[in-house]
Amino acid sequence: MKYFLLMTFLLFNISLCQAEIVYVKIHTGTLWSQPGGQYAFETLKVPRHYPLSVLESSSGYLKVRDYAGQTGWVTTDQVGPQKGIVVEIASVNIRKGPGKNYPVLFKAYKGVTFRVLEEKEGWLHVRHENGDKGWVIKSSTWGL
Repeated sequence: MKYFLLMTFLLFNISLCQAEIVYVKIHTGTLWSQPGGQYAFETLKVPRHYPLSVLESSSGYLKVRDYAGQTGWVTTDQVGPQKGIVVEIASVNIRKGPGKNYPVLFKAYKGVTFRVLEEKEGWLHVRHENGDKGWVIKSSTWGL
């Protein structure tokens, strides 16, 4: 009985905990195969505002996973708390306002990142690196 209660408690607490998300704050971030050392090699380059889920940390590095399930190590000086998202579906409309009744300004495609400016009723006000702004439905993105 004690074992059952302990497992129930642990599973409940694990499900409540969400992984910390960090966001690339430099123009291009680099993920590495391991945390430093001469045998580390580059595994992935990612753009500014790219969200990464933190799995663990070690001596100035974070082991992270992206929306596609790729993992690697990033230095802590490359990431910060400023929120960003990545488009998770093939394409999504970026609209003039927070709702499907607003006109489409442009389309964004899978893997494109945006800085999040505001969140409103399931919609995100976003800005791309090139300055383009608009609203995207949150359910089509990953990172928040």
